[in-house]
Amino acid sequence: MRPVRVDPEEEAGKCVWCGFCEFVCPTYLAVRERAYGPRGRLRIILTAVDGDLTPTAFRAIETCLVCGACDEVCPVGINISSAIRAAKARIAAHI
Repeated sequence: MRPVRVDPEEEAGKCVWCGFCEFVCPTYLAVRERAYGPRGRLRIILTAVDGDLTPTAFRAIETCLVCGACDEVCPVGINISSAIRAAKARIAAHI
């Protein structure tokens, strides 16, 4: 199966900020900080310039397990894990 290619900003822009994703996200449940949940990560994707992330924003993106639990509960069908994967690839390209 070919990996799904998504534009991370486009996917992040679809978010309705409902919060369903936060309660299935293992990193959000462990840390309980908004930046470490799917909504926080999508917000970072929307606001960060490629390669210009604060250390906290960088850690929030990099610590995502890309487990896909958030994809399963998203009521608008955002491919959050693919958006995070794409964001990680962009970050890696700028390091």
